Amino acid sequence: MFPCGNDNDAKKVVSDICVDFGFDPVDIGSIEGSRELEPMCILWVKIGFMTGSWTHAFKLLRR
Repeated sequence: MFPCGNDNDAKKVVSDICVDFGFDPVDIGSIEGSRELEPMCILWVKIGFMTGSWTHAFKLLRR
């Protein structure tokens, strides 16, 4: 999950919920980060419609 926003307390709450669900959240900064997230969502939806499956995901690989 990639939380972003201008309220650090809210991002902490969201990140904690993500961790509870087994995700490794990566804070991508202020609300301007949503500009990068929106095209990722569109791509995710397009893949879902093209394949008829909604079990795909993106993963951040780190070294």
